Amino acid sequence: MYEKFAFPGGVRATLEVMSKRIRIFRRREQDDLLERSMRTCPGCRRDVHVFAAACRHCARQLDIAS
Repeated sequence: MYEKFAFPGGVRATLEVMSKRIRIFRRREQDDLLERSMRTCPGCRRDVHVFAAACRHCARQLDIAS
């Protein structure tokens, strides 16, 4: 693959683009946001959102801080 780059003064050069990237920072492990945003209801053992005030399955009131 080739790309053209314009340099100051109107000079153009064609540079070959390498297929492998150079990583400056190491790659982080993939984060599962959905897994972190759910918790288990102590009443019915179903998954509920961490900020839910009540379980939508059994209507039990949940402590938000837990």
